[in-house]
Amino acid sequence: MQATKRDIPGGGPGPSEDALIPPEDVAPIIGKSARWLKEQARAGRIPHRRVGRSYMFASEDIEAMKAQFQRPVAGRGTA
Repeated sequence: MQATKRDIPGGGPGPSEDALIPPEDVAPIIGKSARWLKEQARAGRIPHRRVGRSYMFASEDIEAMKAQFQRPVAGRGTA
C-alpha cells in the first residue's frame, strides 16, 4: 500500500511530491530487510517519513540511504 500526500498529517504535501514507499518495497532496493529498515527508522538512523504509525520512504530517502551505505567504513580496508 502506498501513501499519498493526503495521508500525511496536516493533509498537505510533505517535503516531497513523490509517493511514499513502504519498507517492504524499499528493502530489496537497499539490500536490507523490512524489519531492519523499520528498526533503523525508529532509532532515527535513516531518513524516513511517519504516516500514522507506519514508516514510509520517499525517493530522496532511498537515494540518501544508498549513498550512506556506499561509504567505506573508517578503519576498514587497506592499511
